[in-house]
Amino acid sequence: MTKLLSIMAIILSLSSLVLSSRIYFISERPYLGISNIKESYQNGGSSGISRINWAITIKNTGNLPATAKVSERKVSVSYGDDNFDVPMKVLPDATLFIMPGGEAVLYGDVAENERVPLNLIISGKATITDSIRILYEPSKAAWWRSSYFYEAKFQYLGGAGKGYFSPTVVDAD
Repeated sequence: MTKLLSIMAIILSLSSLVLSSRIYFISERPYLGISNIKESYQNGGSSGISRINWAITIKNTGNLPATAKVSERKVSVSYGDDNFDVPMKVLPDATLFIMPGGEAVLYGDVAENERVPLNLIISGKATITDSIRILYEPSKAAWWRSSYFYEAKFQYLGGAGKGYFSPTVVDAD
């Protein structure tokens, strides 16, 4: 009987150890996400708005610093059956270092063009879609090396009022 109790105590202790370590690894890591998207417009003089700009704020809400990299970024404009990619001004191999509670900002813009005029986007007849995937891991100070991702897709919603970006897909681990 005492052997059985001893074995049960060991099993309970090991289960508690596994559970405690899982809780620790879930809580002690960086967590990245988009906390804000701010739109602005550049005026082209008499022709009206010449460019739509936006700033995407990435925030680390975790307990450890994160080393992050934008692994994929695609901005496209669509109107009816016409869809085209917008070249991004992303620095190649740019690495972001984001402290807990800290933020990094990524920028996007669409200029006036002949294919889809900005007035169609602002009125809501055409859409801007921005897809972003960020790979990140704890800073070099962490003794374990786990990789995580954050992925989001959002669209510019124009119309009668002020336009804004709205998330359509968000995925993370």
